[in-house]
Amino acid sequence: MQKEIIQSHKINNRINHYGYGKYNAAMNMAIDEAMLKLSEEQKEFYVRFYDFTNKSVILSYSDSVDNVFMKKDVEFTRRITAGKPIYIDNNVLAYSITGPTKSDVNLSTSTQVHNLFGNIIANAVKGSIKSGFKVELGKAYSIRINGKPIAGHGQYINTEHSFLYHGIIAVGPWNSEEIKSTIRIRNEDYNELKQLPNLSELGNSDYSIEKHKLNFISNIRKEVELQFKESSDIAVRDKEEIDKSARRFYKNKYSNSSWFNRSDIQLRNDSRFCLLYEG
Repeated sequence: MQKEIIQSHKINNRINHYGYGKYNAAMNMAIDEAMLKLSEEQKEFYVRFYDFTNKSVILSYSDSVDNVFMKKDVEFTRRITAGKPIYIDNNVLAYSITGPTKSDVNLSTSTQVHNLFGNIIANAVKGSIKSGFKVELGKAYSIRINGKPIAGHGQYINTEHSFLYHGIIAVGPWNSEEIKSTIRIRNEDYNELKQLPNLSELGNSDYSIEKHKLNFISNIRKEVELQFKESSDIAVRDKEEIDKSARRFYKNKYSNSSWFNRSDIQLRNDSRFCLLYEG
């Protein structure tokens, strides 16, 4: 178990809200890296929420493509963070946070990043579901409800400069059949997927999936404002810089088959479903 961070004062920095968007898989990963780049340059924190235009599978930086079954109706790319393959559809909401590793708070290790932002996410989850459930930080940067993961995160840390903390939360049930036919997961993972919690089943039963997403985003903003001295919408010039940089990352990296089929490092074939992987 990760220990909860005790923040005795607000972080003396501003966090900038990029907003919400819906993009294809490659562009979403490109925007994440563009945010990371700007955090390194500007020494600022950024947060965004996003959906995917199509069903998608995102491999970790070192997953072998042999871990998935290529399908025409699913988009495939890989990210710069560790972990295992993750499946995305409309029942999932994604989010990303970037910032400097050295500021009013030291965020130069994965434990420090997860202790701070994992607790922000966990508190937002508590505010999104009915009372009576135990919400806590889990291994491999997960958020757990009664011992089962509802959210998972990957991290990329440039120790001297900036970090990326991005993740997904189950808003609706996982499509275990679709996942099994797309990712080479173990039978144990397939069976466990059916038992994992999600916001729609634990929260307000009158909410649609979209309403649950909006409610969770609102709760994240509230929690961020409790932790940071300043919280505001992103400046137009910063958003334009992120979008410009993202287009370059998209063209030169994330939409390029050489990134997905990379051969510059040893890739792993021991596939698991990302949310169920304990590291």
